[in-house]
Amino acid sequence: FPSSHTALAWALVTPVAQRYDAPWLYGAAALVNVGRVADRKHWLSDTVAGSVLGWVVGDWFGQRVGSQPGNAVAVMPNGVAMSMTFR
Repeated sequence: FPSSHTALAWALVTPVAQRYDAPWLYGAAALVNVGRVADRKHWLSDTVAGSVLGWVVGDWFGQRVGSQPGNAVAVMPNGVAMSMTFR
């Protein structure tokens, strides 16, 4: 039901937009919503649900990355790695 493309876009953009006070990045993520609906890959409601899901995950993750030592994200040529301490 929710669009995984939009969820991923919003989850990636949210921590960066919040950390660097760049709300315009949400517009870039919204372009994924528009593209999915325009290509008839998803209904509008699917992309909105994906956006909400992605924003919640991105917000949750963004608040925890900088709050504890040992939490990190590394972008590498073949993917992304993350380390997080759960307490």
